[in-house]
Amino acid sequence: MKIGFIGDIILSDQLEIDPILLEKLNETDFNVANLEAPFIDQSMKPRRGMGLHQLTHKVDLLKKLNVRLVSLANNHMMDFGIEAIEHTVKHVEQNGILCFGAGSDLKESLEPCQIDVNGETLELYGALQRYGLNQHFAGKHKGGIAPWDNNLFSTKKKAACRVLFAHWNREFEDYPEPVSKYYAEELTERFDLIVGSHSHCIQGVQKFRGVPIVHSLGNFALPHKSYFNTSLSGYPNKCYTGLVYVWDSNNEDNLLLTEMSKDGLMVGFRQEGQLHALDEVKSLSEPLALAYNSYRKFYKKNRIDKRPPLLSKSKTFNIVRFGIYVRSLQLFHSLEVILAKVLDLLGLRMLIKRILGLFIKRYN
Repeated sequence: MKIGFIGDIILSDQLEIDPILLEKLNETDFNVANLEAPFIDQSMKPRRGMGLHQLTHKVDLLKKLNVRLVSLANNHMMDFGIEAIEHTVKHVEQNGILCFGAGSDLKESLEPCQIDVNGETLELYGALQRYGLNQHFAGKHKGGIAPWDNNLFSTKKKAACRVLFAHWNREFEDYPEPVSKYYAEELTERFDLIVGSHSHCIQGVQKFRGVPIVHSLGNFALPHKSYFNTSLSGYPNKCYTGLVYVWDSNNEDNLLLTEMSKDGLMVGFRQEGQLHALDEVKSLSEPLALAYNSYRKFYKKNRIDKRPPLLSKSKTFNIVRFGIYVRSLQLFHSLEVILAKVLDLLGLRMLIKRILGLFIKRYN
């Protein structure tokens, strides 16, 4: 069994892939990718706040990449509501690609996707680790994304191999949050492989109880277009390097490094080799061997975002704290919109924006 795992993907008709990379990706039995946004039709309107979507309705490129399964468990899949998820599932499945990590209700969203590989059954689960964003999550009577909850994953292995594709951790951080690492290590009793995305940059790889944990694959292809009121421009340089993790049940696993162009429309093949040969990944991986309390101290000292970690081991605390954090952001953004409309009426918006741009980077 040889399966590749690919990070965040948004497709475009202009997207080009290095032929050497295509060749490598077609040496696997198949590949699994994080589909970072839904396919939409012209009638769909974005939800308040975000609007990421695929820039094409074609799935030919996924087939070229040998992608046969996509995870929908991410924080942009609900940008256009459950209708866009249903549309995405129908569209990709009609083209021979399977989905997991979302559904018409909680039970369906948590159901694994099963696929036979050389006589073995592989189960893939997807989950989004975010709190306070209930509009994203599937519920008992509503559709959406599979929520992260350790207790919801069965303790029994129903298949020869089980994989969890998690969307977690803070964006642009080099290291996973301490609690995410803690959860992942707990879940090695139930899964044979755990891979992650969402940080938009590569994080380290560790083995715990012999189970590989790939904390973040980073970006594979994200064209820097305007998505309604959202733009992907201005990413740190490290966000243009991605990781393809090739899981080989018979041999040592391989890592393929990819390099995305600054406009996100070209993905090149950067380097191939075993884990010990990739110094960038190795340096990010070494601290992951630390025990929880030691790693927590390391993370506190080395994190880029100096705010405290978002999550603790207490689910109730996470819901309350992260809920307040998110609601505060939503209120701030709503006030920004109201203020912008008032300034438009007064003809002062561009002047104020230029002044703010001198002090706040995102207003440039």
